[in-house]
Amino acid sequence: PEQEEKIKEELREWARATDGLYFAGVSGVRKQNVFDAAFYRDFVIRYMKEVLDEPEFQGKKYLGLSAAVGHENTTRIGFSLSSNGTATLRESLEAALEARPDLVVIPEWDEQNENTSLRPTVFNGRTTMRLMRYYTARERGEFSKPLPDDDIRIPNVALSYRKTLALGEPLKLEYLHIPDQTTQGKPVTITVALVNEAGETVHTFAPVQLQGDQLTAHTETIPTESLAGSRTVYPVVQVATDQGERRFEEGLQPIDLRTTANWDYKWVMQSLRDVLPAQQCQLSLEPAAGGTETAPMVQLTAEFAAGEPLAYVEILDNDDVIYSHNPKDPPVRETDATAAFLVDIQAFAVRKDAIRLKGRLTLSRAKGSWTSDIRSQGQSLILDGERASIWQTRAYLSVPKNQLADATLEVDLPGIWQGSVPLKTVFESGIYGIPGPKGFNLVISRFTRLQKMPSHLQEQTARFTIPVLPDFPYSRLHLQAIGRSGKIYRSRPLVVGTPSGERIPVSVYSDTAGKAVYVEVESRRVPVIEYRFTPDKTGSVLTTAAGRPFWGILGGFSNQATGRGGAESRDGTPFLVWEDYPANATTAAPAWEKIDGESYALVFDGKGTYITLPQGAIPRRAGFTLEMEIMPDTVEGKQILLVNRSYYPGSITVYLENGVLKSEYVNVHQKAQRASSGLRVVPHQWNRIKVHYDQRTISLEVNGERSAAFRCVGPGLYETVTSVGGYGKAWFAGKMKSLVIRHGH
Repeated sequence: PEQEEKIKEELREWARATDGLYFAGVSGVRKQNVFDAAFYRDFVIRYMKEVLDEPEFQGKKYLGLSAAVGHENTTRIGFSLSSNGTATLRESLEAALEARPDLVVIPEWDEQNENTSLRPTVFNGRTTMRLMRYYTARERGEFSKPLPDDDIRIPNVALSYRKTLALGEPLKLEYLHIPDQTTQGKPVTITVALVNEAGETVHTFAPVQLQGDQLTAHTETIPTESLAGSRTVYPVVQVATDQGERRFEEGLQPIDLRTTANWDYKWVMQSLRDVLPAQQCQLSLEPAAGGTETAPMVQLTAEFAAGEPLAYVEILDNDDVIYSHNPKDPPVRETDATAAFLVDIQAFAVRKDAIRLKGRLTLSRAKGSWTSDIRSQGQSLILDGERASIWQTRAYLSVPKNQLADATLEVDLPGIWQGSVPLKTVFESGIYGIPGPKGFNLVISRFTRLQKMPSHLQEQTARFTIPVLPDFPYSRLHLQAIGRSGKIYRSRPLVVGTPSGERIPVSVYSDTAGKAVYVEVESRRVPVIEYRFTPDKTGSVLTTAAGRPFWGILGGFSNQATGRGGAESRDGTPFLVWEDYPANATTAAPAWEKIDGESYALVFDGKGTYITLPQGAIPRRAGFTLEMEIMPDTVEGKQILLVNRSYYPGSITVYLENGVLKSEYVNVHQKAQRASSGLRVVPHQWNRIKVHYDQRTISLEVNGERSAAFRCVGPGLYETVTSVGGYGKAWFAGKMKSLVIRHGH
């Protein structure tokens, strides 16, 4: 009672000073990442209403409440508030409407990647529109009208599920029937089967009947561990009413089943009425020449036809659009005859501290063309005061492939870097980075992705053949077609490469079992991230054959290496909070030093040099073994070797304290679990360090001697980028000549 009265008194103070009480923070009402409807209704709304019903305020003050769609894919942490299908919007809005407030606000962030908007989007379709039409009509005591282009022979049913899952997460499918004027109170029966990339039905859910006269939701759940033998699955849906049946063999979003690492928490919401009917869809893959040292090239051929004008016909690599077809408005992209390169500049600086670029980038020994907002002159890109800051500066360079052998990019940036980069080297390695002051990196990468959104296709057919440089050796590709109506078709998925035939055990955290379990998975789907220390080929970028989404970068932003993420300016760096990085650091990239006559090591200065690894390099929900070879300059004090964190902690920190190897792991319950190996590294000589973690226990190893296993329960707290070399006030001084992260072990 005393606490209740204290809460009410604080609310009274606000009510006296303002025109009423308004609660805008519905996105914060959650348990872990799931909306807590009971707390919102029984605590927040209850106390606000009780105060405003008091004689002092009754009829004199406004009550404002809020509702939310969700808050997913904040790139700094991975997730915040799950949309949980449509449940978060439905439950928050119904709780607010039940209270009969004066207004309900549905806050939307301006960062599109955070998926808070009501407006139709590719992955939400028009499902939120249909829900809002239902609720507004319900408030008037009516049923909503169907949309003008609806095929009313199809029930107004939406199917929602996460489009990407890591093994151990449950696959949840929400069936939602949204009654409208065409429903007439008739029930709908829905049956869903899951089909894998080989066309095999791997699971069929029992038929479910949804009520026809009211908003009805039903959720089916299956542990993804039971689907571990499939790289991807897609739903085949059958709906039946008293007027007949309708079967959707294809057209719905495929589900990406990641073995260990996933940082995509977006739900896809698909109304069956919004599935674009395809008259033809053919998709095929063939091996092709011209891959990189870490990834093979494939050639993709597609044919598609629909009964309405098309806005976009796209190819997606693990849900990232890499091609959008429009011969009348072609973007910059690699073709059979032309190589394309992205020049990406970013620095750990903002506003007045931004680096003013003076100089030029010149294509030499070839004749190409620049595409950029930056002024070009002949074969040169003229940099005359442009800023290198936390916001990316980009330019695209196209060069005929038959001129690549001798072509170079001459970089003339006095005070930063002056030299020549052979474009054949970039073409073969895939990327090359040039570091500089204040976290500066100029990264040149082979460009086989989407440079811009073209204008609408305005045709009903599309046919094309394109080269694809897949993100993963086992990438999942599919076609996505969007009609001018907003209806969307997704093809059945194709998987790159040939299955290995070998299956290995992988430790993952199972939400279903509430503990770590082992699952058998095809070996090539288990990432072995062995970073290549090859400055002669890739400069400041650390590549790995495990896939581009795992590539790292010296002292910079992970998005420059991976080609993904980096939204909100600093989300690609571990140092989102300025105070976490030393103000007096002079350089962020560790220096390369040749050792043994052939191989290279990185030299960390102990003052602020580090490597950035992207989200997923340290898996939140799977076991892993971390290996590195280091030569410390000193063993005094605390030196962080690796920390998975950014704005918030992610999971693991590995560090030396007076030479003793230690770790700290923060799990999803925000419990910090610490381990001290009691094992010491030796300064001025090479030490091999290993960290073994299986989501149950952790053990540390120095030079072949392994500690006891310490209890350490996962999963980790968040999916964040990783800093190798230091954080805050604890920085590693010394050398490193290898870095490997083996997932699942």
